[in-house]
Amino acid sequence: MKTFGILFCSVLMFCFSVSAKEVEGDNNYVKKSFRVDDFYKVKTNGAFNIVYHQSKDSAGLIKMYGEENILNSMKVESKEGVLNIKFDSPSKKDFGVVILDIFSSALNEVENDGGAVFETGGHIAGSEVYFLLMGNGQIRTGELDYGIVRAKILTGSGDIFLKGNCRTAELTITGGGEIKAHELKARDVKCKITGNATIGCFAEENLKALITGSGTVYYNGNPKIKKNAIGVGKVLPLGGVKVD
Repeated sequence: MKTFGILFCSVLMFCFSVSAKEVEGDNNYVKKSFRVDDFYKVKTNGAFNIVYHQSKDSAGLIKMYGEENILNSMKVESKEGVLNIKFDSPSKKDFGVVILDIFSSALNEVENDGGAVFETGGHIAGSEVYFLLMGNGQIRTGELDYGIVRAKILTGSGDIFLKGNCRTAELTITGGGEIKAHELKARDVKCKITGNATIGCFAEENLKALITGSGTVYYNGNPKIKKNAIGVGKVLPLGGVKVD
């Protein structure tokens, strides 16, 4: 029985070492393109460079560029309106650049986890969009035209850059990181910071800031300001004087 236990543990350790084996890029850069079902939400887990394009005519088109064996180890699939981009196994990967251009008719939500850089190309529009960042990646948008724009950094110290126009912007950071939305013009803005982080915004009429910790909210515009702070949080006009 003891021998069986030792053998079983050895098999488990071998399987783990195989699954955890590092996969290195083969330096053979190729292009791939294919189509998936149209999607409105993107979930990514991996250090990829992703550019989103809003296009009804090209909805579902995926273009990829990278080392061939790395692309072959990726899983890109659309199911029930959600496009998932990730590796098909948890083994460590050592690779160069991976670029994906993805196309859909609309974008309502982005969930970026694992260090990806997610960008939107050109003008995109809709009723509501939500950008969620976890880890140390980035989200960068071109011109947005939405009724409601929500952005949140949940963990890590990544960055979100927003520009365009909306009616309402809701910007939240838990921990570190920075949301730069001073080029996103909104009628009403709500900012919430827990920790030591920074949010920049553009509020035309109303700005509500809730800060727990030592965060700072910077703003463009001339809004009516309502500030609630627990700690030493600050609300400052860009280049201006502190609002108590």
